[in-house]
Amino acid sequence: MPSHKSSVNYVSCTNCEMNALCLPLEVAGKSIDLVEGILHRRKLVKKGETLFSSGDPFESFQCISSGSFKLVVPDELRRVAGFCFSGELLDTGAMYAGIHCYDALALENSYVCAITRRSVEEISHQIPDFQGRIIKLMSEQLFHVNRLMTLLSGRRNADERLAAFLASISTRFQEHGFPAEQFRLSMMRDDIASYLGLAKDTVSRVLTRFHQQGLIVSSGRYFEITGADKLRKFASFPADLTTQIQ
Repeated sequence: MPSHKSSVNYVSCTNCEMNALCLPLEVAGKSIDLVEGILHRRKLVKKGETLFSSGDPFESFQCISSGSFKLVVPDELRRVAGFCFSGELLDTGAMYAGIHCYDALALENSYVCAITRRSVEEISHQIPDFQGRIIKLMSEQLFHVNRLMTLLSGRRNADERLAAFLASISTRFQEHGFPAEQFRLSMMRDDIASYLGLAKDTVSRVLTRFHQQGLIVSSGRYFEITGADKLRKFASFPADLTTQIQ
């Protein structure tokens, strides 16, 4: 059965997507800590609270050090546009528009680290090499978004869509230093259904079918992938997608 752990699990800085901004930079043979004094560490956002809303200005790079969020389209249907987990940046696509396009709601008590956009721009003007880190950061974000869109696009079968979703989450956890085959899904079945364009009952039926087929074992929101190879094959999920962009 899946392990039930209630302790707070912080992502290590080396496995965090914002480490490109936080790590010291070598300048003229000296190591300079660029974010000392400007990095706001582990701000608590309680379950159900909104970190930012659609239309808010993009003022900070924000990364989840522990917990998870859902990104919601601000329309009448309140559709779920995505999920973000420990070690992942939140809505960096807003940097281009200058405003956030989604509401970010905490799915559980979560902690967020942040660096203001102004601070990042000031450092970039002072140290040109820092711009390369920003480009790398945005490239990685684009890679992750395109990867998931590719996995889900064209899949009309509910089983395939849910298999791709679970395989993608498993890989994302592994990329940030967490177990790939045992994890807790903090979102409700309604959220998963909204994100995948399925009915809630359909999601429940498919999960039951996966359990019967020996692909997963679940207890509440805790999951264990017991047939990883079969699940990935069923989802047409390439085995080498755990490789990070270098």
